Amino acid sequence: MSADTAGPSFKFVEPQFKVHAFSTQIEDKTIMYQVLVMKDSLMIFINNKSEMSLKDMSIAMISQHCKDPISSKLFGDFMDESSQALATKVSKKLQKPVYVSYNVENDKFTSVLVERQLFKEIKDNPDKF
Repeated sequence: MSADTAGPSFKFVEPQFKVHAFSTQIEDKTIMYQVLVMKDSLMIFINNKSEMSLKDMSIAMISQHCKDPISSKLFGDFMDESSQALATKVSKKLQKPVYVSYNVENDKFTSVLVERQLFKEIKDNPDKF
């Protein structure tokens, strides 16, 4: 019986996830964006800085069978389609699966500005998405 004296070997692997964070001020609220970039998809968390949460999540992905991405609400208020609509728009623009967690009070004024800032960031920093 021979004893193997060499221990296990480990190989360093570059991380596959990258994180990009930015924020914007809308009236008296600081809106935080956190983007988790994965190999072939991304996850976007949008929160009011004063109450960070994960109450909502939708996914959208491109399909070879139709021109617009397909989407689904994974959890949250199923009557609120904010995250699903935003995931669909971002997925269509980036041509990849996109998860969106939209945890900001939803009113027409705020949602337009939140979306505008996200697309500005995508335009200004495409390498982060």
